[in-house]
Amino acid sequence: MEHLLALADLSGLKITLYPHSFCHLETPAHAARLIREIGHPQLGYLFATSHVYAVGTPESVLAQLAACAGELRSFNACGCSRNAPGPRAKCVHSPLDEGDLDLIPLFSALNAVG
Repeated sequence: MEHLLALADLSGLKITLYPHSFCHLETPAHAARLIREIGHPQLGYLFATSHVYAVGTPESVLAQLAACAGELRSFNACGCSRNAPGPRAKCVHSPLDEGDLDLIPLFSALNAVG
């Protein structure tokens, strides 16, 4: 990571982590904690609605966005539905106006943090 961030400094590029459900870097909270520990201004994360919803609830998706907004670099939205009951389930990607995750509160939260 140090080498990559040194290259980011030289080139002016920003490095964006992509938390992915069912992987080692799974949630925005995981990414934000790593970003805070490293403390580099070129490092941020991407919030992917489907991956956060796959390992949480609609309420936890909104809470994670609010808690990690300071490290947010990019936002990826899609309509998404969980394909199984329980606390962890893969999500099906759909058009924005479909699925069982209400995106409006997420868009409102993004608007509030700028």
